[in-house]
Amino acid sequence: MPFDPTKPAPGDDIDAVLIRNQLNALNDRIDAVPAGPPGAPGQGFVFRGAWDGGAAYVPYDVVTHAGAAILCVAPVLPTPVEPQDIPTHWHLFAQRGSDGAPGGQGLPGADGPPGEVTAAALAAAIAGTSASTNAIATLDTAFADPDTEAIRQAFNALVLAQRR
Repeated sequence: MPFDPTKPAPGDDIDAVLIRNQLNALNDRIDAVPAGPPGAPGQGFVFRGAWDGGAAYVPYDVVTHAGAAILCVAPVLPTPVEPQDIPTHWHLFAQRGSDGAPGGQGLPGADGPPGEVTAAALAAAIAGTSASTNAIATLDTAFADPDTEAIRQAFNALVLAQRR
């Protein structure tokens, strides 16, 4: 059955056999179109990364700049002039869209390890909680004997370390 562009007519009941025959006939007509001569391979794009005013560009170079991908359409010598200011040499290829709405609260995860605490934060947290060690006096008089003096210094360091 040949393709008939007048079928089905407006208001006709849908007939699956008629529609299937029309589609098959249309497919046969498309398949009968002769293919054209083969062409040469097309020019591909060269992605160059972020735009650099110190670089030269040639047509089909694509750079990223200011949230967009920009296509070079004419040779560009190194210049500080930004691509959007030379529309005869650069065309917008793809533009970054706007940010969407923030997502909802995710599922809570496990607590991470405790962070580091500064000496000042530690001192503030335990201030007044070690009254018993504050009552222990340091040994303020130095000893002439080096071994005894080393013991005095170690004792003072221990007592002072316990105070907050």
